[in-house]
Amino acid sequence: MNTQTLTIQLLKGLDERQPTTNDHPSVLENWRTHKDGGWINNLGYEKYFTNLQTYFPFQTTKIDSLFYYQKSDGTLDTIIYEQGGVLSQLTGIPNTYQKTISSNRTIPNPTEIGTQYCQFSKFLIYSNGFEPARKLVGKFITNHSSDTDVVTYPLGFFNAPSTPVVYGIETDPAVSSGRSDKTSIWFLTSPRGLGSRTSGDKNRYKWKVSFINNAGCESPLSDASAELVWTTPSQAYAFAVAVTIPIGDSDIVARRIYRTQNLEGDATEYYYYVADLLNNTETLYFDDNTDFSLGAQAPDDSSSVIMPSRKPRFVGTYKSCVFVDGGFDEDTTIYWSNPSRPDQFALLDFIDVRNTEGGSITGFYAYFGFMLVFREKAIDLLSGSYPNFQVTNLVQYVGTKSINTVTSIPNVGIIFLGNDGVYILTGNPEYGVPQIQKMSVTIQATIDRINFDCAARASAAYSHKWREWICFVPIDGAVENTIGIVYHLDNKQWSIRKQFPAGPVITNQQGDIIFGYHKDATGLGQRGLWVMSARHTLGSELLDTEPVTVEDQFGLISRIKSQWIDFGDPSIKKKIVSVYLIVRTKGDNNVTLKGYKDYQYNTTTTTKARVSQISDVIKQSVYDKVLLDDNKYWEETLLTTLRFDVDIRQCSYFQWEIETQKEFAIIGYFIDYQMSNQRILEGRSS
Repeated sequence: MNTQTLTIQLLKGLDERQPTTNDHPSVLENWRTHKDGGWINNLGYEKYFTNLQTYFPFQTTKIDSLFYYQKSDGTLDTIIYEQGGVLSQLTGIPNTYQKTISSNRTIPNPTEIGTQYCQFSKFLIYSNGFEPARKLVGKFITNHSSDTDVVTYPLGFFNAPSTPVVYGIETDPAVSSGRSDKTSIWFLTSPRGLGSRTSGDKNRYKWKVSFINNAGCESPLSDASAELVWTTPSQAYAFAVAVTIPIGDSDIVARRIYRTQNLEGDATEYYYYVADLLNNTETLYFDDNTDFSLGAQAPDDSSSVIMPSRKPRFVGTYKSCVFVDGGFDEDTTIYWSNPSRPDQFALLDFIDVRNTEGGSITGFYAYFGFMLVFREKAIDLLSGSYPNFQVTNLVQYVGTKSINTVTSIPNVGIIFLGNDGVYILTGNPEYGVPQIQKMSVTIQATIDRINFDCAARASAAYSHKWREWICFVPIDGAVENTIGIVYHLDNKQWSIRKQFPAGPVITNQQGDIIFGYHKDATGLGQRGLWVMSARHTLGSELLDTEPVTVEDQFGLISRIKSQWIDFGDPSIKKKIVSVYLIVRTKGDNNVTLKGYKDYQYNTTTTTKARVSQISDVIKQSVYDKVLLDDNKYWEETLLTTLRFDVDIRQCSYFQWEIETQKEFAIIGYFIDYQMSNQRILEGRSS
């Protein structure tokens, strides 16, 4: 029999379909693309604070939400994380100091989305659907004892100011003699003052007040004060009137006063600007403004209302407006604020999308000059300008319950986990109709294992440093994330990542992949934040010693398995001679190869171990064994071929597999085989 060779010069990504081409592995676990092509498995994860001997400041519970808060192009950044119902901020340099933002928050169950975050101007807005949304002031607190605590404020106004109280007027100067407690301060010759200067005329006035907060937003107006009525005395005095002004909450920086003109004579009850009290402390204001000196007319009652969405789940920003959903009770309603006024919502500024098929709103995401409204079974496009925003349907029957997987990849598009796979949305709506495409057909077998009832747990991030989009998902009935599906930008291929205990995942400005531990930890168990790295470790464990010490955990298992190869004709029996792996040298690391025949996984052929070095030259000097005093140098990685002799005869299909806990880099393979004259037996008749 003549020996023939099957050659695969470059291995592509995972393809779980059968049949498919031989250059796609059927299993590809815990690999990343090599910069020069092929796959390398030098990856693992390390503690976020590698310099600390413990997991401080993280508690023994899983991380429920995570956000990278960046300002000034990365020169000022911090991480917001939520653990056990406590929302915290990592502060200082290098972020080793923790400040509590909010406590006693609702811990989401596996079917509920965690806390959502949205940067707007100097604020970070956060919401979860269970508590009112709040704003964190964008101050980066260092770990000095003199620093103040983290300060947050409610999103929107939950109360109008209380009614201003107006002092009465004593018109007899012999009685009041200008006493300010009676408010009978009069002006005989001054041009200022309220009321008619004609003796015997009636005068009637009312006041309203609004709050101005630290976001520059104006609250709803208070109820009108009691009407102040007097008759101009014979001395023809005009008066200065004392008004008690209510004090607001801690975010109020000013109070705005409005007043009617003289209502005597059936004048319409319009209110006009009087003045701003530029503090939140003074309670008494003397109004001596004439009717002709009043400013613009007060906003009507519909221009600023009590926060219409008391407990929104999702927050987004578009055209300088803040958008929120209506929460669990109004899950198809979208409200928006005034431009540049995140807390100021008008009465009629909302849209209800329940009249279009698509289900509940599941999140917002900025997209070119528009905003995507994700829903359970649709994607809508929000466009327009304030106040005339409109929502149009963009995609039917494709939606997501996993808003934390929606990611923008530069020059590629918007990628997200839908309800039956991973999709990519491309194209600018301003210049045409965006296109959506399912991009996970080669890993559909894994997609079908996802527990979509807990899809809210799924989380994804794109790293420009690693050139990959990684999405952690729960599979096989799990309620927490169990594996990662990875899309590699360099070769546009998929792989699977296992043994990474990742809940929410983010990337920072440098492209580091950071994830929060995905389950409750006890005792010395791992917890807190971790960073994916090129170190071949599975994090670290605390040892019960005195003092407590940290020990790296090795043992990340990488697997690569070929397709079932039929060599062009599965009806003819073959003899497998040798498998040659095209690899990059990795020092003294050795691997074995397993061979299988005809889908029989219970019968395995295991070869001798081969060291990842060139076989027919002098042994390379390995990095950690180089003796510099002997004039030896660490040698660079080289391309080589490892030969594995496989004694498998009379097979229709053949498959090889590498499983290793050591660093390994593979490019391609080729197989020597011999074709026999024997064909498969006649099929069974019963």
